[in-house]
Amino acid sequence: MNGIHSYVGLSRREFIGSSLISSSLAASILRTNSIAASPQTIQLRLGGPLLTDPSDPGQWAVEMRKLGYSAASLPLTKFYDTKINDGLIKAYADAAARAHITVSEIAEFFNTFPGEQERRKAIERWTLCLEVAERIGARCSVTVAGERIPRSFPGGPAAMNLSAETFDMVVENTRQVIDAVKPQRTYFAYQTMGWFIPNSPDSFVRLFKAVDRQRFAAHLDITNLIYGADRYFNNAEFIREIFAKLGPKIRSCHVKDVILHTDQPIRILEVRPGLGKLDYRTLLREVSRFPETPILLEHLKTTEEFAAASRYIRSVANEIGIGIRS
Repeated sequence: MNGIHSYVGLSRREFIGSSLISSSLAASILRTNSIAASPQTIQLRLGGPLLTDPSDPGQWAVEMRKLGYSAASLPLTKFYDTKINDGLIKAYADAAARAHITVSEIAEFFNTFPGEQERRKAIERWTLCLEVAERIGARCSVTVAGERIPRSFPGGPAAMNLSAETFDMVVENTRQVIDAVKPQRTYFAYQTMGWFIPNSPDSFVRLFKAVDRQRFAAHLDITNLIYGADRYFNNAEFIREIFAKLGPKIRSCHVKDVILHTDQPIRILEVRPGLGKLDYRTLLREVSRFPETPILLEHLKTTEEFAAASRYIRSVANEIGIGIRS
């Protein structure tokens, strides 16, 4: 397996041409991207999805860079049908390298194991995902640790998701995946969630100790962990706690926002960055302590929404003297 270097130079002129976004929107993004930063300024990597999926990896890189993205999440399904497609992996890795794009994560959210057969299937899919992440040189493969009962089950999530028995199963699942691949370039990471393991910084720390594998890491989604009023109103303090406990282990980070509604019982909804109460100044300062950790937008519906989220994050970063790589 050849090493893949993700920071080979590419001129902006290589990206001039047809675009999937309107010229006015592209101009707005480029103006935002052109905020000057001194050579000493920390430069973070911001990424997000394309709402269309070019079949050509080179065109994918072009469209990503037109949106100002320097980090990407890619699904396992892009590289695996009945077998791993090494040719496509190399094509995407080369395109990402030429365009200064870090492949932040290979994602496979196969996560329900009500029985042993489903559990074996989940481990198989996670193992494939980690193998693809290793081959492409991604910062991590990402999934969620799993639910014992399908989420559509009447009554909502099951309490057994947080049981001691499930914790032990998650530990064994994790070890099986990492030991099967023995990654040298990437990490196996779970995304934080509210109603199953790991659902707090402390539960992640406990899981790290129990799994006891160097290539086990964290994938952070802060909004998934803000499921109570205390965390909502004190989210700056909570963000600092997360990074104090998990910082060096965080390989990738999803960025969204949250807003508390006045319904009873309490209801906290995910919204676009800038429309909620997440303390982005604190978040960006904490991420800047680990500047190679990418931040990725998700769950928005239109190109304009993603552009607005990107502008907001860049404006906050500029306010506090942090750069976003263009």
